[in-house]
Amino acid sequence: MTRRRIIEPGTIWALSRRTTRRHFLLNPDEARQMEQAYWYCLGHAAKAHGVLVHAGCLMSTHCHEVVT
Repeated sequence: MTRRRIIEPGTIWALSRRTTRRHFLLNPDEARQMEQAYWYCLGHAAKAHGVLVHAGCLMSTHCHEVVT
């Protein structure tokens, strides 16, 4: 388990997350439903926790965000 981080207001964080066992779970589709769901969930979580999202990138095995 990772150590707890001290989070100070205004600090910029670069986050990344991988899928389970690095499987290609975030494959794009014609209607871009996975991408729309990702941005919706990211925006909802950011609003709920008072986080400002500067950038995000969704790839087939992982995603990246830059947040404050």
